[in-house]
Amino acid sequence: MPSALVADTGLIGNAFYLEVDGTPLTMLTSVSGLDIGVEVTNLRQTSADGKAVWTRTLASKQSVGTLILTRLAVVDTTSDGIWTWFQETSLKGALDAARKTGSVVLYGSDSTELGRYNFTNGWISKIALDMLDVSSGTPLKETITLEIDFLERVK
Repeated sequence: MPSALVADTGLIGNAFYLEVDGTPLTMLTSVSGLDIGVEVTNLRQTSADGKAVWTRTLASKQSVGTLILTRLAVVDTTSDGIWTWFQETSLKGALDAARKTGSVVLYGSDSTELGRYNFTNGWISKIALDMLDVSSGTPLKETITLEIDFLERVK
């Protein structure tokens, strides 16, 4: 087996952060939706009599998606960047102002940046609090739904 294939130990992120407009905004406990792909379209060539000659799949535009970000719930929403962004833009229908560029950044145990996913035109469509249960004794988490127009892995 070529040594270049096993030289890398893999990507293990110990901390995840959300940066918006170049500023770290919040620490995250989990992230999903870091999917990068293209939409597929079928091209079908036919003969003059309408019979299929061949079909080919082609790449279309990049598929856009939704990032699902989870973090510990904050106590004071008035001083929190996520809540301020959501309340001052999305909730008021000001989507032009709500659209931001940003990154989901992955850090290793030694605080070095291991990975970075940049997004464009992201805006918060929902913030949800975990189910309230007095018997659980676990910290409450918020789930932030972030709609994006473009995503790329740059590191």
